[in-house]
Amino acid sequence: MVELSISAPGKVILYGEHAVVFGKTALAVSIDLRTKLHLKETGDSLTVNFPDLNKVYSWKLEELDELRQRLCVDPNHDTPEPCTQEILAYIQNFVSTTCDVDKSDAGIVGFIYLYLSIFTSLPAISVHVTSDIPIGAGLGSSAALSVCSAGGLYLHSKQRGDIQISETITESGPRDLNQLDLSSEEKNKISEWAFMFEKIMHGTPSGVDNSVSTFGGVLAYRSGRMSPVSDLSGVDVLLVNTHVPRNTRELVSSVRTKFSQFPKVIGPMLDAIERVSQTAITTLQTSANKGFTLDCLEEFKTLEHLIDINHGILTGLGVSHPALSKVVEITATHKIHAKLTGAGGGGFALGLIHPHIHRSQVDGAREDLHELGYTCYEISIGGNGIQAWSTT
Repeated sequence: MVELSISAPGKVILYGEHAVVFGKTALAVSIDLRTKLHLKETGDSLTVNFPDLNKVYSWKLEELDELRQRLCVDPNHDTPEPCTQEILAYIQNFVSTTCDVDKSDAGIVGFIYLYLSIFTSLPAISVHVTSDIPIGAGLGSSAALSVCSAGGLYLHSKQRGDIQISETITESGPRDLNQLDLSSEEKNKISEWAFMFEKIMHGTPSGVDNSVSTFGGVLAYRSGRMSPVSDLSGVDVLLVNTHVPRNTRELVSSVRTKFSQFPKVIGPMLDAIERVSQTAITTLQTSANKGFTLDCLEEFKTLEHLIDINHGILTGLGVSHPALSKVVEITATHKIHAKLTGAGGGGFALGLIHPHIHRSQVDGAREDLHELGYTCYEISIGGNGIQAWSTT
């Protein structure tokens, strides 16, 4: 039986959120929290199980074949075709009526669209998805889902002989499967399909989240172009979950509206965020050349000042929240510099932890934040992107 296991990381944006949607630079890093997808061939149905959400979807292949014919979706392995509003609405209605749910989850809608678009002949498969990444908190949970889904479906289409698959390497993974040595071309294709998934989820995403989840590490991202940044070994982040729900689509839209209304005000703010990101990249490269040691005190101070500036601009754009401001205030009392990460409006904040930050400062900040009901994680940043294992 053919089986695939896919793993993809979440992300945090150190600098540049929101401005990246307007063609500015964002500095994003993968984090050591991951989503995992397991795919195997089954009888005559497509079954998608999200146990974390207590949701299971299942359809006979005949239903899905009929759906694809009605939507006139032409399967294409190379270039994702845009999902129009008409197609999106039709799939949403299909899920609602066939699964007896009031509202179709955007994740399953995106999955179905990729499933219908990637395969020449629809396969009977069972898919199981779990995640360590908190949902809707700005840590790239939807991007990790999109990359796992795109990776699983794309790679399975290759396993079925549509196109050649890369050779495996000997490292063992889940259930002693063989790890696939994914080429840059394969990762690029997976990222493209994942970006389409992200558009279905969020409307007008920047593309940075699916890129970081696919390629991992530390990336400077601007207008669809990525460039790796020096390794951040020795630097961690304190992630703080405010537990305040937020809506990425609405927050991105709100900034667009402000820019339309006040371009001469908002434009320079976005330009300032661009300069923050560029200064951070230069500073990180200088620090990396020194090995991120105690000799980097001035560079770490610069990164801290940039965090303060970036958060201040984002607050001016209206995407902060009182809970996020409280995190920044509390961490500051322990001399840890923090900012919102992601879309804002709630979700997570991050604090920079470098070699000059003492253990007592981190512990003190965590204790004070826990007393307010916030959840804290100390996370390593800059790890692997998508990984895949297979029986073939």
